[in-house]
Amino acid sequence: MNIKNRSISIIFILWSTIILAQKTTYTTHLFKGQKISTVNPKNIPEDFYPKLRHEEAPTPDGKSEYSKLLKVKEQSKKLYPKRFNHFQSKRSSNVEKPILNQSFPVNHWFTGNILVGGTPNDNTLAISNNGHILASYNSTIWDYDLTADTSYLQHPSLHAFSSEFTLNDKFDPKLLYDQDADRFIIVFLNGRKSDENMIIVGFSTTNNPSDAWNLYSLSGNPLNDTTWTDYPAIALSQKELFITGNQIRDNEPWQTGFSETIIWQVDKHNGFNGDTALTSRLWTDIKYNGVNVRNLNPIQGGNELTGPNMYFLSNKNFSIQSDSIFIVEIDDDLDNTNAALTVKLSQTNVTYGAPPEANQANGHKFATNDARVLGGFLQNNQIQFVGNTVNHNNGLASIYHGIITNLAVQNPTVKGHIISDNYVEYGYANIAFSGINNTENQSIIAFNHTSDTTNAGFSAVYYNNSGEYSNVTPLVKGESYVDRITSNTDRWGDYFGIQRKYNEPGKVWTSGYYGRSDNKPATWIAEVQTPDSTIVSGFEENKNASNYQFYPNPAKTNVTIYFELLQSKKVDFSIWDINGKLVKRLYTDKAKSGKNSFSFSVLPLSNGTYILKGNFDNSENFISTKFVVNHNE
Repeated sequence: MNIKNRSISIIFILWSTIILAQKTTYTTHLFKGQKISTVNPKNIPEDFYPKLRHEEAPTPDGKSEYSKLLKVKEQSKKLYPKRFNHFQSKRSSNVEKPILNQSFPVNHWFTGNILVGGTPNDNTLAISNNGHILASYNSTIWDYDLTADTSYLQHPSLHAFSSEFTLNDKFDPKLLYDQDADRFIIVFLNGRKSDENMIIVGFSTTNNPSDAWNLYSLSGNPLNDTTWTDYPAIALSQKELFITGNQIRDNEPWQTGFSETIIWQVDKHNGFNGDTALTSRLWTDIKYNGVNVRNLNPIQGGNELTGPNMYFLSNKNFSIQSDSIFIVEIDDDLDNTNAALTVKLSQTNVTYGAPPEANQANGHKFATNDARVLGGFLQNNQIQFVGNTVNHNNGLASIYHGIITNLAVQNPTVKGHIISDNYVEYGYANIAFSGINNTENQSIIAFNHTSDTTNAGFSAVYYNNSGEYSNVTPLVKGESYVDRITSNTDRWGDYFGIQRKYNEPGKVWTSGYYGRSDNKPATWIAEVQTPDSTIVSGFEENKNASNYQFYPNPAKTNVTIYFELLQSKKVDFSIWDINGKLVKRLYTDKAKSGKNSFSFSVLPLSNGTYILKGNFDNSENFISTKFVVNHNE
C-alpha cells in the first residue's frame, strides 16, 4: 500500500466555504493522521546522510511568481538604491545591550569537526527546562545536554530518523519544546511532488531527545490535487499543535507554483500519548476579499502557552512598499465543531518592502527572498513579530519589528520599527519574549548579518519595556563569506532558531548562520541574556534593589560580579553545583549601599556548570546566576 494513502484518511467535510463579514472565506475538514512508527534515535543502525543539493538558483520563468519577485526587487533597487555610509555612525542608544553568555558551534560531538550546513541552513532550535538542546538544519538533528556536558545522539540525518517513511528527500525541519508537557516536537517534510509529499510530525516520549519518539504523517496533498506542502511554520497552544504550509504545484519552484497556504490544527496529546492517530482539522482556501492570504505564520504565547484560540500573521510580502498586515484568528480548539476563522486587515505606521539581495565579499551576495513574517509571540494581549524588509531610507536589507495591540477590535493597531545599519545588512530575524515576569513586554530579536567587509554571522537587539532598542550586538562573527553554489548568490535563510529558556527568565537561546573559513555555511548556538534579567524580584518592594552583572561567562581563571544595593547589607556568597549541592561557601561581609563588586578564582573548580548565590542579611532575597567553568578556553 502506498505510504501516503495509508498515512491519511479523510473522515468527513465539516462544512464547505464559510463567509464571515463578507470578507473572510475558507473551507475546513476533519482528518486523521496515522501513526507510522516509534523510533529510538540511539538505535539507528546506520546513517549514510543522503542529500541531493541544487548547485544553482532556480532559473526565472517570465510568467512566474519568482520573476515577479525579481521585478519587484529591480524596481525597488531603482526607487531605493543602496546608499552606504562607512563613516556616519548610527545614533547611539542608551539602552544596555543584550549579554552574550555561552556560545559554541554545532560540531560533530565525537570527532570535534564543525558540521557543514545546508543550502540554506534552515536553522531551528528548542531547549528543555533541564538543559537539553535540540537543534536541526537541512537535514540533520543535533543535541547537547548542558548539565551533563555531553551529546546522546550520533547527529542523525532526518532521513535516518524517519526511515519508516520513504526514500524521498527530507527537509525544512522545525522544532518546538512544549514546557507544559516537558517534551519536544519536530516537524519536517518528505518529498517534493504531490504523489509523495508528507508532513512528518514527531513527538518525544520524554524530555531527553535520545529516548523514543512517536512519528506520524499528515498528507502533503490533502485535497488530492497536484500540489505539495512547502515551508512549514509551527506553534503550540495549551492543547494543540498548529502547522502552516504553502501548497506548491508540481514541477515548479516555490516562487513559480504557489497555490495557497493551509493550516493544520492537531491534537498534540494524541502524539505525546502515542495514540494510533492524530485528530486534526485542516483549514484551506483562506481568502480575504477573494484573495488568498499567503505565508501564514502562527503566533505562540511568549511566556506560557495560550489557548484555545490561535493567531496567524501575513502581509503583502512581494510589495515594494506596503503597510498591510493580515491578522488571522482561529477562535477555538478541536472540541468545538463550530470553531471559526476570521481575517482582519490593519495598517502599520511604518511601511515594509521586499528586501534587496545582501552584499558579501568578493562580489558575492545572499538571497533574501521576500518580506513575509518570520516569527512572533503573543504576550499581554499584544503580538510582536519580525521579518525581512528593505530600509526605504538607504536601500539596505534590514529587519522589520512590528507590535500589534487592540487585538479584539476590527482594526487592531500596528506600530513598526526598522532595525538597520548604514553599512551592514541584516536578514532572517526571529524573536523571543525575554521578560522577567508576565507583565513585561521585552524581547530579544536575533538575525543574520553581512557586508562586503563583514563575514556572515549573526547579531541581536534588546527591546525593553519602555519601547526602546539597544544597539545591535554581534553574537557570532563569521570566518569568511559564503560561496556554496555556482552562482554568486547564496541561500541565507530560510529561518532562524530562537527560544526563551522558560525556567530561566530573561535568557534566550539562538541558533544562527555563519560562514566557515572554507566559505561553507555552518550553524552556531548562543545563549543571550537581557541586561535587566539579573534584577532580583522582591528587592524593589523592600527598597533594597540590587542590579548585578556577572562576567566572563564561560570563565577560565577569575570572575567578577558587580551589584548595587540601596542600603548597606550583610552579603554571603556561595557556589553550588547544578544539582543543588553546596560546593563552597566563599565569603561573608558587610557591603555598602551603592555599587559593589565581588571577584573570585575559579581555578579550584573543575570544568562544568555551577551556580553562584549571594544572600543579603540572611533573607530570601538573593542573587542566583549560573556560570560555566572552562579552563581550556
